[in-house]
Amino acid sequence: MKKIALRPKDFFRSPRDFVAFFLATGLGAGLSPLAPGTLGSLLGLLVAYFAVPLPPSLRILLWLSLTALGVWCSSLVAQKSPNPDHPSIVIDEVAGMWLTGWLLDFTDWQLVIWAFVLFRIFDILKPWPIRTIDSWSKNQVKKYQGAPVGYWWSGLGVMADDVAAALIGLLIYFFTRAVFPL
Repeated sequence: MKKIALRPKDFFRSPRDFVAFFLATGLGAGLSPLAPGTLGSLLGLLVAYFAVPLPPSLRILLWLSLTALGVWCSSLVAQKSPNPDHPSIVIDEVAGMWLTGWLLDFTDWQLVIWAFVLFRIFDILKPWPIRTIDSWSKNQVKKYQGAPVGYWWSGLGVMADDVAAALIGLLIYFFTRAVFPL
């Protein structure tokens, strides 16, 4: 399957489109020709690092805001994209990695790497139930193709499978920490 790049020039026609493109591509990280999802995940790890000192209620609010923003900008970018879940859209990886790295102790880099690897494995391989969520959202996009609601399904689908991957990664992270404390 041939990769079709997003054309940044298509997003410079209005401030709204530019902001959506800039956010959806993880501040441009998703434009990398090599491993854009991994770069988006690294950005999410950086966000998690800076969010750790914040009160939990503020972190929850910020994460929910980022996720909602991800649905919005992903849906706008999907309208101009050859693929509703284009690899350049990495805001889902940013939000997902932030969730997996929710309570990381950033002084122990082995644990940080473990959380990163867990998230990337589940994000890439999409085992059940992640694959089910991904398939369902893509079917909704096809069902409502051309209708404005179809793009919102696309944005929701872009975010939903990564949130599921993040939650599963977080659960396994805590399970392995409980079973194999370092």
